[in-house]
Amino acid sequence: MTDDRERTHPGSATASASSIVERPPHALTVPAFKYLWLNNVAFFMASNAQRFVFAWFVLDGLDRAESDQGLIVFALGLPGIFLVLQAGAWADRWDGRRLLFGSQLASAVTMLAGMVYIATDQTSFPLLMGLAVVSGAAVAIGQPVRQALVPALVSPAQLFSAIALNAIAMTLSLILGNV
Repeated sequence: MTDDRERTHPGSATASASSIVERPPHALTVPAFKYLWLNNVAFFMASNAQRFVFAWFVLDGLDRAESDQGLIVFALGLPGIFLVLQAGAWADRWDGRRLLFGSQLASAVTMLAGMVYIATDQTSFPLLMGLAVVSGAAVAIGQPVRQALVPALVSPAQLFSAIALNAIAMTLSLILGNV
């Protein structure tokens, strides 16, 4: 018979056997989350690269002042002020996958339109401002939807892992998206 000190002592065999906690499988073992995470990495990289390209093109492509560069970056972020909360409500009410697809499609069309205008030398600062606002709106709508999809795809035990992976994807894109 063992006394209470032996059972509760951290070094005892009884205490260590009872304190073993099984870890849940990693969030990337869930195929749907893995695809969302890979999409997040690609989308965040493209969005951060796009922010860099907009700012760079204003200075070098249009030969505008640094204040105009600041305005274009502001135009990319402005829709977030007005749309993020509403997009969070939309993510709760409607199909998140469709909202995410729509926001990514809008972002891709915006990038493609910008490429066409630049290639045909028809780019102007007001046009670039409009494209920046549309692109910023697409990102502002997509971001809350991305976050709302995570708990729907992984188990509660995997949620911390999934959130950490999304944070890594976003941080990585901030560093590498501009390269």
